Amino acid sequence: MRHTGCTDKLQKYTEEVKRFERELEERHRRQMREEMKGYLERLDREASEEVPGCGGYESRGLKKRKILSRVGMVEVRGRCYENQRGHRIYPLRDICGIGEATEGARQRCVRLAVERPYGWSAELLREEFGMGLSRMRLWKIIQQEGQQTQGQLELERAKIYEQALVGREGTASKVMPTMQLDGTMIASREAGEHDQYGRKRMEVKVGVLFWGTQRLGKRKRNKTLQRSVYARISDVEAFGEQWYAQCRKAGLGNEQRVHCIADGGGWIGTVRQGHFPGSDYTLDLYHLKKRAREVLLKHQYRRFFTLVRTGLVSTAQDYLGSLHPSDSAHREALSEFRHYVEQNRDGLHYEAGAIWGSGVIEKMVDVVVGKRMKRQGMSWSKQGANNLLALRCHRINSIAA
Repeated sequence: MRHTGCTDKLQKYTEEVKRFERELEERHRRQMREEMKGYLERLDREASEEVPGCGGYESRGLKKRKILSRVGMVEVRGRCYENQRGHRIYPLRDICGIGEATEGARQRCVRLAVERPYGWSAELLREEFGMGLSRMRLWKIIQQEGQQTQGQLELERAKIYEQALVGREGTASKVMPTMQLDGTMIASREAGEHDQYGRKRMEVKVGVLFWGTQRLGKRKRNKTLQRSVYARISDVEAFGEQWYAQCRKAGLGNEQRVHCIADGGGWIGTVRQGHFPGSDYTLDLYHLKKRAREVLLKHQYRRFFTLVRTGLVSTAQDYLGSLHPSDSAHREALSEFRHYVEQNRDGLHYEAGAIWGSGVIEKMVDVVVGKRMKRQGMSWSKQGANNLLALRCHRINSIAA
C-alpha cells in the first residue's frame, strides 16, 4: 500500500510540473509575441515617414498582417499607401524588408527542414517554438530560400563564364586539390523523368572538392580539408558550369590543376574534359575491381591487375583482347568491360601513397541526398529537389568552413 501511495504522489507531482512548464512557457511566449508586435508596429511607423514624399502615395489606413517570427505568429496592424495608378506600398514589407516571416524565423525553418521531412519539422516548430505554420507554408519558405541560394551561385557562374573575370589563384596550400564526382537516383514526380528500367526516377549529380586529408585519432579516420560540396539535378553541360563555379568559389584558382577520382561514368568524363582540362584522373580502384570480378575468372583477374598495378596498361588491354568468351552473354559483358577500360585508360595509374578510392564522394552522396531525400514514400519535383539541395549544400559547406 505504501508503495502504491508513493507512486500515485509521484505521478501527481510529475503531471503538475508538466502543467506548470506548459503554462510558464505559453505565458512567456505571449509576452514575447506582444513585445514583437510592438516592435514591428514601431518599425512600421518610422518607415511610413518616408512614403508620403515619393510618388504621390496617399494613406489607405491600417491593414492587418500575420508575420511569422522566432517567437511565433504575430498579428500586426501596418500602414498601407496607394498612388493614383493603384500601386500599393506596405512600409513594413517594402521598406523594412519584413514579409511573411522574419529572417530569424526563416533561418530556424531552414535549419530544421533541410534535415528532416517537412511535416515533422512543422510539427516540431509548432510544439517546441510556438511557430504555428503548416507543412505547405514551411515548404514555401524552403523553396524561396533555395531559389535565393541558387541565384547567388548563378551570379558566380555568370561572372566566370559571361564576364570572363579571373578568380582567386587557389589557396596557400601546395597540395593539389582533389575532385570526386558521382550520381544517385531519387524518386520523381515529374511526368517525363524515367530511368533505364522505366521507373519514375531522376539523377542527382554530386561533386566534392577538397585539399588533402588529415588523420584523426587512433581509429585511422581521415578528415577532408577545405571541403566543398555541390549537388543538382540538371543536364551534363549545365551541371559542369555550375560545379566549376562552385569550385572557383571554394578557392580553386583559374586554370589550376585538380586530381579527379571517379567511377568512370560517361557524364563525369564530359565534365572533367570540358571544364577541368589537363586535370589528373584516377579511375576508382573499387569500381574497376567490381566490374572485373563480374566478367573475369580468378586467374584472369589476378593477371589483369598485376599488369595494371605495374603500369603496363597497354599490355593489360591486349590481354583482355586475347580472352575468349564462354557464351553470347559473356561475350557482351566482356566487350562492355573492354570498352569501359578503354574509356578510362588515362585513369589506370595507382601510385603508392596516392588516393585511389572515391570514398569521400560516396559518403557525401549519402549525407547530402540519401539521408534526406531517399526515405520511404518520398518523391520530388525537379525544382523542389534542387531548392532543397542548394540549402543542404550551403549548410554542409558552412559547417565544414
